[in-house]
Amino acid sequence: MPNNCRNCEEMINQFIDGELSSTRRKDFEQMLKTDPELREKLSRYRKIKEGLKAFRKVKFPTARVRQARAIVLERVAALS
Repeated sequence: MPNNCRNCEEMINQFIDGELSSTRRKDFEQMLKTDPELREKLSRYRKIKEGLKAFRKVKFPTARVRQARAIVLERVAALS
């Protein structure tokens, strides 16, 4: 990653989110062409953001389901 890029992580996030101005986006795209480390970092950030999006879609069990699960696990443990 270039030494002159003090805010690369912030720029990566802004690039992914489409928040860079057209000038900054073009500059960042030029940096990507010449910097394999930056491309790899961008790839990792994209994967992380996709994982976070998927995580938001996960439906966590209600308190009643958690309670029922705990009871079942206690009973299974008692049988052992």
